[in-house]
Amino acid sequence: MGLSEPELRQRIEERILDGRIPRRLPAQRWAGYNRAPERTCSGCGELIAPSTVEVESDVEGFANLVFHLHGEAVWEAAVRRLTK
Repeated sequence: MGLSEPELRQRIEERILDGRIPRRLPAQRWAGYNRAPERTCSGCGELIAPSTVEVESDVEGFANLVFHLHGEAVWEAAVRRLTK
């Protein structure tokens, strides 16, 4: 990922607030190595490099949620912070 930590947190929070990614945590998650050449992170919008770990999340109403491993952790922390 090319974003700094503060930029990543800001981008993910913006995407939560504008509805592009959910404000609730997933019912299920799957982690594994990305095998798709052009997969984009739902959190930061950048490409997920092949052979790096990605996390797919299953949230009703949101199709194809996939994050860089660290981006998924930042998203979860943001959801918890925003729903307190």
